[in-house]
Amino acid sequence: MLGACLRYAGDRETAQDLMHDGFLKILDSFDKFTWRGEGSLRAWMERVMVNTVL
Repeated sequence: MLGACLRYAGDRETAQDLMHDGFLKILDSFDKFTWRGEGSLRAWMERVMVNTVL
């Protein structure tokens, strides 16, 4: 997840802060996740991270 945040944020410190915020959003909204097969959890988490960074 840090890699996804670094891709958009630019510097490591900002990316780490955004990753923290993203994980808080993931934990708060985990009940909205729907299993759609292998890889769906990772894709959903990355989407949350990217939306947080943007």
